[in-house]
Amino acid sequence: MKRRNFLKSVLLAPVPVLAGGPSVRTDPVRIKVAGLVARWVKDSDDYREENFRRVETLIREAAAAGAQVACTSECFLDGYYREVTDQRADLTDMSERCEVVKTSSYVTRLSTLAKELQITIVAGMAIREGERLSNTAQLYTPEGQLAGLYRKTHNFGRHSAWFSSQSALERSKSFPSFDLGLGVGRAGLMICNDRNFAHTAFELARNGSQVVFCPTGGGYDFTRLAEYCSRVGLWSVWVHPLGAAIVDWRGRTVVHRNNPLDLDSLAVPAAEIDSPDDQRFIVLGEVEMRSPILLPPSADCPGDKYWPSPNRRIE
Repeated sequence: MKRRNFLKSVLLAPVPVLAGGPSVRTDPVRIKVAGLVARWVKDSDDYREENFRRVETLIREAAAAGAQVACTSECFLDGYYREVTDQRADLTDMSERCEVVKTSSYVTRLSTLAKELQITIVAGMAIREGERLSNTAQLYTPEGQLAGLYRKTHNFGRHSAWFSSQSALERSKSFPSFDLGLGVGRAGLMICNDRNFAHTAFELARNGSQVVFCPTGGGYDFTRLAEYCSRVGLWSVWVHPLGAAIVDWRGRTVVHRNNPLDLDSLAVPAAEIDSPDDQRFIVLGEVEMRSPILLPPSADCPGDKYWPSPNRRIE
C-alpha cells in the first residue's frame, strides 16, 4: 500500500512550468470570454474592411455583455483565402492578403479597439514578415498593446516545414504563453490543425498557459482540443466561422452554439452580406484560469499526432 501511494504521488507530481511572466497563480479565477462567430468574406472588393466591420460589431457586443476576452476565428481578416504557412512571399495572390504587423492599419485598429473597450482580443491573422508568410493568432491587451503572436505549427495532419526544421528547444519556444493583461494569468494560443497534436497543448501548458484559445477554420470538430487540454488540466475556447465552444479542464463542453450551415458555407457570398441568412453571434461563457497539471508526457508526444494512453486524463 505504501509503495502504491508513493508511485501515485510521483506520477501526479506536476512537471515544472516555464512561466513567461509574473502572473501564474494557484487558486482558480473565473473570467468571462466570448467566441466571435462570423463567416468569412472572401470575394468582396473590400474584403478586409468587411471582415473587420463584422468582427468589430461582435467585439463591441461581447464587451457590452461583460466579456473580458474576445476571440475571432482563424485568419478572420483575409477570410482564410489560402493556408499561407510555408508558402513563398513571391506568391502575390497570397502575400498581398497578408498583413505587415508594423504597418497594418488593422493591427492599429485592433489595438485601439482593445484599449477603448478595455478588453483582451485574440485575433487570427495571416501576416508577412519579409520573405516569410505565417498564419498567426495575436493577443491584444486592454492597454492597447500587441502582447505577441503565435505562429501555426501544423497543417494538413503534419508538422509545418518551418517548425520541423527547428531544434527541440526552439520547437518548445514556439508555444509561448501571454499575459492577458487582466491581472488574472496567462493564455496559450493555437490554431486549427494544431489541436490535433497532443504536444501542442502540453508545450503551451509547460510554458505557463492557464487557458487555451484556438481560432479555427476548416473541419468542425473540437473533440481532440478538449481531450488534449484536459490532459494538462486546462480550459479551452474554440472559435470557428460556424460556431464556438467553451470546454472545461476535464474535457466537458460547457457552452456550444453553432450555425447549422455545412462546411461549404464557411464564406458568405458578397451578395448575402447582412442578409437574414448571414448569421453572426457571440458565444459567451466563463473559463477558469488554472495552473496546469502536467503528467510526464508520452515518449511519442513530441512527434505524434495522437498522444497514446487515452486514460491519462486528470480527474
